[in-house]
Amino acid sequence: MDDLYRPSARGLATLAVAMLAHPAANATLKDDIGYTALSGMLGASLPDGEVAVFQIEANENEQNWIADSSNPDFAGKTIVGLSAPPSPAPSSHATGVGRSFYGNTVSTSPGITDIGAHSVIGWLFEHLAPGTVKTTPPIVTHRRVANHSWVGGGLVDASGNLSPEDTSSMLRHADWVSDVDELVQVYGANNSSNDRVFMSTALNGITAGVTDATHSDGVVALDDIYVAGRPALHLVTPVATTSSSTPTIASAAALLIDAAQQNPSWSESTTSNRQGTPIYNAERGETIKAALMAGASRITYNTTMMGDIVDYREDAANRTDNGLDWRYGAGQLNMLRSYQILAAGESASAEDDGVGNLGFTGFDHDDKFGGHMGSNTIATYDLGTTNISIDLHVALVWNLAVTGAQNNTSQFDESAQLHNLDLELIDVGAGDAIVAASTSSIANTENIWITLEPYTHYQLRVTRAAGQSNFAWDYSIAWSEAPATTFFGNVPLPFWSLIFFAICLAKFGVRAKTL
Repeated sequence: MDDLYRPSARGLATLAVAMLAHPAANATLKDDIGYTALSGMLGASLPDGEVAVFQIEANENEQNWIADSSNPDFAGKTIVGLSAPPSPAPSSHATGVGRSFYGNTVSTSPGITDIGAHSVIGWLFEHLAPGTVKTTPPIVTHRRVANHSWVGGGLVDASGNLSPEDTSSMLRHADWVSDVDELVQVYGANNSSNDRVFMSTALNGITAGVTDATHSDGVVALDDIYVAGRPALHLVTPVATTSSSTPTIASAAALLIDAAQQNPSWSESTTSNRQGTPIYNAERGETIKAALMAGASRITYNTTMMGDIVDYREDAANRTDNGLDWRYGAGQLNMLRSYQILAAGESASAEDDGVGNLGFTGFDHDDKFGGHMGSNTIATYDLGTTNISIDLHVALVWNLAVTGAQNNTSQFDESAQLHNLDLELIDVGAGDAIVAASTSSIANTENIWITLEPYTHYQLRVTRAAGQSNFAWDYSIAWSEAPATTFFGNVPLPFWSLIFFAICLAKFGVRAKTL
């Protein structure tokens, strides 16, 4: 018989949230994360993020966890409380987070109208692990994005001590749901300190930080799957707290999912989640995560005055083994570039009958890789030749494989395997020399950021890392080009305009003096 599975959760707390008073207050943020540029490019065709979502909140004042549905920014939306007992009253924290996630004026996905709200305890013990035993499968859902603006230390035993076994068990349930339900889960890193990193330790989600790097960046060591030394952060945004950053990224994910649904030609095939909903490759969880990471800005000049990235990976101490920066993950959210990655369309590897000269922006979802069942162990993406020097951003993403409840069985199997993939950039003209590589053995993303030489033929190569038996697993890879890193090439338009204006004034002054 299974042990009773109702341990207590340790250190649950909301993350401080910066309340947004009106649309103008968020205008510069939308500039800095690429939304304004995306809106300008697409005009009336801009997706509005019309997907169903979850919002999970810790109790405020020990009881309230749901957003205020009477807030004018939620007009036309249905916010349904899914946890028991119901929230006695609205939570100001949940309301602020909701405005950034799905608000009509503040968020980047105002088309979200179907919101399922959970308390943290309800989410953990009613959705992820319902009932009282570990083997109960999570609840099936049609929702596609989940926002977690809360932190916790993990699950504890009767003595109040951290239970690594129970904490790992809950993370495996969460990671399985991300995979089989195609649920993009965005978790907030803790503000300031490195404690309370419960859900940041999950492998299949996206962990959000802030651009000024006042957040935690680590994970809790639990077992041979959730190990120490792995970077937690994936993306940052230029806001005051991680509670605001998390829904900003979740809202961007919803917009990208909506865009992929509206443009089926971007994808070469589909899958289905447990709900039976067809999922295009461009909207799969790994693809959305890869597009967000490959699209992120590594150098920023923000208008929000909430920090900037100016020395990405310059110091060896800030470099992670999988090509990220401990402080910023893949960098700052850039919705324009992430959208462009998906809009470039899916391109198969050469081993899967893909063509050459793919270009320097695009993505692929390989549904079967690793050597088992005839799948390939090498995947080559021939990007072609660039005539100018450009920056290349690449993200390879795959999920932790949790056995879970296969074939809709009523028993949840917690066994899991983290496959190991490597990522390389090849100079074809130099005898297939490896010019950059990402080869972590404990993470499930590999990343490359490099300035490419002009008139050079490049390929990306995904390989099964040495020392593994054959397996068949899926991954997504996304790549994006950007102007070679210079000051002017990365300045947002409003600031660039000021510089240009200043230069014009300076020239006018010189000319006036010579008349």
